[in-house]
Amino acid sequence: MLGLVDIANGATPRVSAEQVFCPNLDLTAHIFREPRGDWVGSDTYVSCGPDGLGLTPSVLHGTTRPWGPVEQTLTVRPR
Repeated sequence: MLGLVDIANGATPRVSAEQVFCPNLDLTAHIFREPRGDWVGSDTYVSCGPDGLGLTPSVLHGTTRPWGPVEQTLTVRPR
């Protein structure tokens, strides 16, 4: 599950991947419920400022309940 979380910043890009690199600098997960079932959902959005700093917050969930929040700090740089 956490392997999937690492790609969250690419799931909702604000700028084309052909124009910029936007690797995450860190990943923090606060999982408060044991994941159950075969499905992983993620409510994700990306915000970035003009200085190249950004944040990707997500909430992980299954089919019925949230499992916990995840945040990634981003750096956005031209290709």
